[in-house]
Amino acid sequence: ISDLKKKAEKGDPKAQLELGRAYMAGESIKRDTYEGVKWIMKSAEQKNRDAQFYLGVCYAYGFGVVENPREAVDLLDETANPKNSDSVKIVWEAYEKLFKAGFFSGEGKEWMTPDYTKAVHWTLLAAEKGIPRAQTTAAVLYYEGKGVPKDVGKAARLMRAAAKNGDRVASKYADQFEYETMNPIQKWLADRKKARLAEENKKKFEEIQKKAK
Repeated sequence: ISDLKKKAEKGDPKAQLELGRAYMAGESIKRDTYEGVKWIMKSAEQKNRDAQFYLGVCYAYGFGVVENPREAVDLLDETANPKNSDSVKIVWEAYEKLFKAGFFSGEGKEWMTPDYTKAVHWTLLAAEKGIPRAQTTAAVLYYEGKGVPKDVGKAARLMRAAAKNGDRVASKYADQFEYETMNPIQKWLADRKKARLAEENKKKFEEIQKKAK
């Protein structure tokens, strides 16, 4: 650590990053997230891509800095590895926070902006990696045709996949999305099945009430 500090203080970007990570993790030195971010920032200012990525992670989750997903995605867009599942998950979660904060819910065709295009790109990557919430969001994008060609069939498949992977929202809407892909005869059969199940549940409920009395 002593040698690492000397190199970092002399401006070595790799040493600055390693020192910053050591502080963040508490490896061979007392854990200090603020001091860790300070050194990571110094390295990132020297265009060290690894440091820029780690700084993006810090902004994404509020490690040693105030959480700032907008700042995070600016750093992560260019430095995250799209082939690495963990990296994709980190970028997606930062974009997810922007979605939830209403960053992309302005009036007009916000999906035509570069920011929205990037958000869609990482959402689809995360969906491919099997991240349930990303699959749900991707399903909605395909269903509405925002940022991607409208494809109700693909939307239904993604929503069902998200439901199988445990996403609660997807579990609620998977049947509805699949219903939209059906032809008239399939919809009629589905409606009959739904009505029959509703009648059976009604009878079961009435039987339980009788036994309770």
